[in-house]
Amino acid sequence: FRSYPEGDLGRVAAQQVFMKQFLKEVLKPKNVLALPKMVKIYYDYVDTNIPMNIFVKGAMTANKIDLENMKVGTLPGEPEYIGPISYFLYDEMETQNVVKELFPEFLLGH
Repeated sequence: FRSYPEGDLGRVAAQQVFMKQFLKEVLKPKNVLALPKMVKIYYDYVDTNIPMNIFVKGAMTANKIDLENMKVGTLPGEPEYIGPISYFLYDEMETQNVVKELFPEFLLGH
């Protein structure tokens, strides 16, 4: 992350580009049938606290992802050093606005 001019935020942007391209490849018809095997390989090599059934459920519905209209973003905020450690301090009010815009169907009272 230190090699990105924007530090962690640059790394996050690169990860977003990677994930979008990765999903485009994984969701090609020739690869969709291999999704369960890919999930198993992922679990063999990645330490995560996400239960396998969540990944399997996601893999089974992956063909519904509209990659052309998929939105990615970073929470509004600023990087800041607190002592020797760099943190990202998100802007709570602006984050609420982003959530309302991107996920209105998940908000209570809507």
